[in-house]
Amino acid sequence: MVTPMKTVQEIFNRLQQKRREQKSVRKSYKMALAASHEYQRITEDLERLRARKKQYEQSVRSREDGNFKKIDELTFAIRQDAQLLSDIALTSMLKGESVSVQEEDVEYEPVFTVRYRKIH
Repeated sequence: MVTPMKTVQEIFNRLQQKRREQKSVRKSYKMALAASHEYQRITEDLERLRARKKQYEQSVRSREDGNFKKIDELTFAIRQDAQLLSDIALTSMLKGESVSVQEEDVEYEPVFTVRYRKIH
């Protein structure tokens, strides 16, 4: 027996229902954790340690300011080049051209995804 193909709307509705159910389960899990005194104590200890870690990182960062500026510049340049690579690959594929890149003896092919966002 062949099952009829689901519509995009049916799949979307099913996905949204599962997300709501997941949110409900997560909420009850978080409530159970919040009721635990041991968990609260551990969470407070963790927050104190995170604050100490952040102070230490800022101290090192102020001493090594030049290196961190370079990291920020490189991060921005990498994002731009990654976006450019995606744009060129998509354009090439829409033209019917084969798209792949190589690094040493490894070949990479593009993977595309579709995401949905709210329309306002």
